[in-house]
Amino acid sequence: MPSLIRTLAAGGLLAALAHNAPAQDPATPPVVAGRAAVQRNDADGAIAAFAAAVKADDRNADLHFQLGTAYSLKARDGNLFAKARAASRMRDEWEQAISLDSTHYDAHESLYQFYKEAPAIMGGNVDKTLREQSAMLRLRPYQAGVYFANQDYRSKRFAESADRSHALAAAYPDSVAPTVLFVNTRLEQRRFDEAWAAIDAARAHHGDVQPLLYLVGRAAAISGMRLSQGQSALESIIAAPATGVSVSGAHFRLGNIRERLGDTAAARHEYETALRLDPKNVQAKQALDHLGA
Repeated sequence: MPSLIRTLAAGGLLAALAHNAPAQDPATPPVVAGRAAVQRNDADGAIAAFAAAVKADDRNADLHFQLGTAYSLKARDGNLFAKARAASRMRDEWEQAISLDSTHYDAHESLYQFYKEAPAIMGGNVDKTLREQSAMLRLRPYQAGVYFANQDYRSKRFAESADRSHALAAAYPDSVAPTVLFVNTRLEQRRFDEAWAAIDAARAHHGDVQPLLYLVGRAAAISGMRLSQGQSALESIIAAPATGVSVSGAHFRLGNIRERLGDTAAARHEYETALRLDPKNVQAKQALDHLGA
């Protein structure tokens, strides 16, 4: 139960803040108040505000979705029975959103998480999980495909993740993300030749965009192949990082390469830099510990 609540509270909150449906979601005073309450993690305030909005417009699917999201905040706190009650209300509101608008992607995604993680006594159900997965893939094939490929990757189902991401890369050749995910799965499987072939093909199509340059550095660090190429790629990122690229991660992977090349002092410097830029970089801390004093 606790893992379900954490998953749904985080996922529902992000979906609510990102969701943009101005035709369905008028910025009425209760909606404005509800969004503000969600942002400050005020579950009771969010529930009261969105409940008022739903009362005024009961046929609005997005308002039911956001009321469910407010209940997901409530489900994080209190005793087990209070959490269970809030989780049930959360589920009911998301189901109501879909009954009003079967194309509401965020509600389908939230219910997918719920049915997948919840115990059977609370409504967890394999068939319903698969139903919501199918709806997500039908409504937004690319977004849902990346979502499920990432889920497979995080769950160490690397073969499944590779199959999904490879199919997405073929279907959406102008997107870099599926290739990045495919290469990462092949690196985990230590199928290095396939990883490098995918990197080369992506660079021929997209050029040296920074996500691919980072992938070159990561692949070199993990495989031990093309170390000079990986070093150059990471150094170019560090010199002029693009938004969204982890400079700490680039220093960490550059440290891996320096270590492979036998330059322990340079590797230590890169790990220390990575940790200074991001004190939560556990891999850099572990690498420093491995090098010793």
